[in-house]
Amino acid sequence: VNSEKYLNFKLRFSNDDSIVGRSMWENEGLARAAFVLVEWANNMGGLSKRFGEEQLLSLFVSFGLGAIPGLRRKYIQKPGGDIRAHSKKGEHLLTFIEFISSWEFRVRSSLSFAEIDGGILTRGEWKAFSEASLTSLLSLLTNHRLDLPMSGESGMATKLREYEPRVIQLPDNVINSGLEKVRDALSRLSECKDVKLRKVNSKLVMVSAIGSSEQLRVLSTYIYPPAPSRETVTLRGRIDAMATFTYDRIM
Repeated sequence: VNSEKYLNFKLRFSNDDSIVGRSMWENEGLARAAFVLVEWANNMGGLSKRFGEEQLLSLFVSFGLGAIPGLRRKYIQKPGGDIRAHSKKGEHLLTFIEFISSWEFRVRSSLSFAEIDGGILTRGEWKAFSEASLTSLLSLLTNHRLDLPMSGESGMATKLREYEPRVIQLPDNVINSGLEKVRDALSRLSECKDVKLRKVNSKLVMVSAIGSSEQLRVLSTYIYPPAPSRETVTLRGRIDAMATFTYDRIM
């Protein structure tokens, strides 16, 4: 019943005149990504009375607007009364989770929401949530996907799964200069159309594609490969070994 849950979530903002509320109401992609974020956070058990859904959503929108001091990359624009699209919802969600899991976020002395007409948090209310999200980020780095509480494969549940970050881990040198070959190989192996790769950081690459359910299933077997054998995982460690193992399977 993810459809009902999502609609109830969206309706929360129907009469909300704040920047967060108007952003959610005008931008369907942002609202869906925010719903996945809230579902993930509640499933993870990281929210509390001091740092709950309201604070998390304010932070997510502030991050998207480039309103976090020291982080000025924008993923969305301030609401302006028109319906908007969100072409980078997956990247927005993934980089936000990476940010809230970081040591730099955990040790901040305060969080200000002044640019979205909000207040200030000064007592480290976000630290417990950040520590909990770090475990999920480590799972993402090793399993290449978030553990989202989505059930069923039809209707709104399927649409919401489109906003789960799909990432592939590759060696640094490949990310820096070999992504075109990887894209061509993934297109050939899966027969998906419009395969796109976008660098997220030195370890992760965002993957998007268009195809049938069977083509996307095949693509996923290369994005999320089985774990390498113990013989393959040498002193380089699991993370580096997974990147090389994934690349070797594709090429």
